[in-house]
Amino acid sequence: MNTRRIKGNKKESLFIRWLQKMTHKGHGRPALKGIRLENGKAIATDGYRMVITPAPEPFKGLEPITLEGKVPAGKFEVDMEIILDTFPDFKSIVPEDSPESIVGVNPQLLADILKGMKGTAILGLHGKNKPIEISGRGNDGEKVYAVLMPMHLMDQKIERPKI
Repeated sequence: MNTRRIKGNKKESLFIRWLQKMTHKGHGRPALKGIRLENGKAIATDGYRMVITPAPEPFKGLEPITLEGKVPAGKFEVDMEIILDTFPDFKSIVPEDSPESIVGVNPQLLADILKGMKGTAILGLHGKNKPIEISGRGNDGEKVYAVLMPMHLMDQKIERPKI
């Protein structure tokens, strides 16, 4: 088993553990179980969601590589396994065209609504600065309907990383 020793502080541990939440947890698809490091970026995906962010300090200089391993809370030093399977072409997933509508939301408010739901949440977007409708099933199985007020956007836009 090939490994790389990674050291970091509490803040870096928190960030890496957040990225690891985006990785694949099931059987199969071993490449998706790790965080891909490439061109100064850290990429995490489980096949349904993807995060691309600047690589945290403990990962700098290791690329291109895909790493998997448990990072404890707080200051850490840990050996992470190198995943040899081919990481999927994440660049092909990033849209190239401009979005039809941009809506800004407070991430904590959206998370609070979604935490009370299970299964699929359906989002209705009605345009810039218009209320967002959210429906689905609550954790108790009953129907849920919510409205989330968007953040007012001036000239903000989606900022895609250079990949």
